[in-house]
Amino acid sequence: MTSEKSDLAKIQEYKDKFQQMGTLAHREGEWLKSYSRVLLNFLDLLDQLAIHEHGKDKTLALQIHDTGLLLAELGDYFTAIDVFQRLSARCLAAKNFNQAGLAFNSMGLTYNQLNL
Repeated sequence: MTSEKSDLAKIQEYKDKFQQMGTLAHREGEWLKSYSRVLLNFLDLLDQLAIHEHGKDKTLALQIHDTGLLLAELGDYFTAIDVFQRLSARCLAAKNFNQAGLAFNSMGLTYNQLNL
């Protein structure tokens, strides 16, 4: 349980960083470098997190999902889609079908925003 609380704190830290970056108007140079670094570290963390089966605490999956939605709000649709794909795959592997369905749905909604 301690590990999951620690993971939740890490996800919240990344969410806060993305929200802070979203308020910055100038998106070149140092901003882009900083955003890329935070994004790659977040994706690396996402690949290491343990997702639990359906019926267990699903807070971690929801936090990851919310971070994907935040990335889409920032206009980084392709990374949001990547987060939803990774999350849905991890949830399916853990037999957490409700969270996997939520991630698949959000992935589809994000694709629709791109008009592809």
